[in-house]
Amino acid sequence: MRSETTAYWTFNEGSGQNLASTGTAADMTLQLGTSQTGYADPAWVTEQGDTYLQFRTDGSPNYNALTLASTANASALVLDTFTIEAFINLATLPASGYTTNTPYSILELINYDGSVGLINYGLRVLTTTVNDESLTTVDFFYTYDDGGTTKTKSVTHNMALETDAWYYVGVTRDSDGLISLYINNDVVTSSNSPDTPSLTSPTLTIGASRTSSAYRRGLDGAISEVRISDVALSPDQLLINIPEPSQLGLGAFGLLLTLACYLRRHKN
Repeated sequence: MRSETTAYWTFNEGSGQNLASTGTAADMTLQLGTSQTGYADPAWVTEQGDTYLQFRTDGSPNYNALTLASTANASALVLDTFTIEAFINLATLPASGYTTNTPYSILELINYDGSVGLINYGLRVLTTTVNDESLTTVDFFYTYDDGGTTKTKSVTHNMALETDAWYYVGVTRDSDGLISLYINNDVVTSSNSPDTPSLTSPTLTIGASRTSSAYRRGLDGAISEVRISDVALSPDQLLINIPEPSQLGLGAFGLLLTLACYLRRHKN
């Protein structure tokens, strides 16, 4: 394990209510669903030896979500330099605009103390218009302080997403404020980003967006494998770029484990 891995959920459980984490942060166990009533659990799926969670939006407000079993430990995820990574597969594309249901939220770390305030980092799938044509892609967003006023900044990718296809999505922010947003190995960058905020009551949500009274903007699709690191990883360190098992010179047991990871990261 690399020392910079803060939390890493492999989604290998295949059943049950909890997802174990490895990494430097203590007890980052995820729980399926939320403490609120009326919110369904995402469903475990096993396909060709791989396991993942299917998130559904079966009509408001039945959003699926993953949340930390111990919210008090979320402070370890508040980061200024970071890498956020996941694999997603969309069942439908979100409609354009910002509504209760759209964009689809992949992951976000926000400040929640009864109301939603600052956002340390968030990844979402949105549909926008570029050159008079509709584009569904990945967007990274966060809030920052501008002379006492909280503002939101985002970086939007230019690669189109389709349904029923697995994509690697990731974002890095380095110590110079350079943001790199990835879909597979296609990257767009944005320099001189303002400092991300410090959160006093951080809350991590995967597969939906937390609001002051409910969860919304649920992902209509699947998620497999999420990793949060406290440094900006180089391209060759990203989950999408794990070496082929034949190149690693591992024993039989290690080869089988690595092969399972490799197949997950190269689903298409």
